[in-house]
Amino acid sequence: VKAEQGQLSGKFDLLPVQKWFFESKFKKPNYFNQSFLIKVPELDIARLELVINEIIKHHDILRVHFKNAQQEYTNEGKPFSLKILNRTNLNEQDLKNTFTNWQANFDIQKGYLWQIGYIYGYKDKSARVYVALHHLIIDAVSWRILVEDMHAIRRSSDKDE
Repeated sequence: VKAEQGQLSGKFDLLPVQKWFFESKFKKPNYFNQSFLIKVPELDIARLELVINEIIKHHDILRVHFKNAQQEYTNEGKPFSLKILNRTNLNEQDLKNTFTNWQANFDIQKGYLWQIGYIYGYKDKSARVYVALHHLIIDAVSWRILVEDMHAIRRSSDKDE
């Protein structure tokens, strides 16, 4: 059963693990995140951005920021910026440094608490989709749901053409 409640707005209470996070007073709280790469065939970047924007509409948690240890949905419409990288002339350390930079610029108080990048230029003509999300907005079950939704939206957009 799929239910849609519309786009959420306003403030709401922290989950217990989020409370623990803020009580821990980490020195670099913006950097606590998880990331992964998805190997894909080369994709149309404009279509990938459409898929991502649909995901943002569907998953309200992607619009959350935290102020004074309270979470709030933002409806400011801050434009999403897909990171794009041609890896043709980059070595593995260059790639690692780029990924570290992409995930080091989260801002808990202003959002976004996630980043998506598209990496192309592999010899086998494949590409990668890089996804990083802050621990405050993701857990193991949510990863699976997010990836499944990305696939479903992409398949749906394929049928629309």
